[in-house]
Amino acid sequence: MVLEQDLGRRPRKTPERGPDQNVDEAAQAFPFQSSKLCRMAKDEYPLLEVLRRWQPEGMWANVGGRMLELEPGRALIEAQLSAASHGFPTGMGSIVHGGALAAVADMALASAGASLCREGEVATTVDLKVDFFQPGQPGRILARATVRRRTRRLAFCETTLEQEDGTVIAEARAVMAYIRA
Repeated sequence: MVLEQDLGRRPRKTPERGPDQNVDEAAQAFPFQSSKLCRMAKDEYPLLEVLRRWQPEGMWANVGGRMLELEPGRALIEAQLSAASHGFPTGMGSIVHGGALAAVADMALASAGASLCREGEVATTVDLKVDFFQPGQPGRILARATVRRRTRRLAFCETTLEQEDGTVIAEARAVMAYIRA
């Protein structure tokens, strides 16, 4: 499991807690780790292993995308966005174009949704909404995506986009449809 110190982030400051109030932050951040979905992964979600071994191409290669973690219903994606390729000039210097950030969000959401594909299914984005909180700076962007709910045909997913220092710059939600391949 990737923890905050492994990602080069500063650990979050938490209020003082007694020994009986300690919270396993990793388990909170990744609720699917010990869930029924994890136990069923090998049998019910055959695409999961394929996605874990997949090499970036297309848009993934364009944004320097790389899958850091993939579990049933959860994905952690890294992207390297540069001012030269993904920048947008402003009076305060170059910022990352919102379209590039939306693409990274969609990649993370689609990966989380696709991790729950059953045999013969393909996941596709049918609705995407991105809320930008502040301009993204060129550099490393992390996208943490989870599937909030999966029905027979749909998955409702959410993700956060963070700068390398842990600043959340955007959140996105998507509805993924499962179609027959």
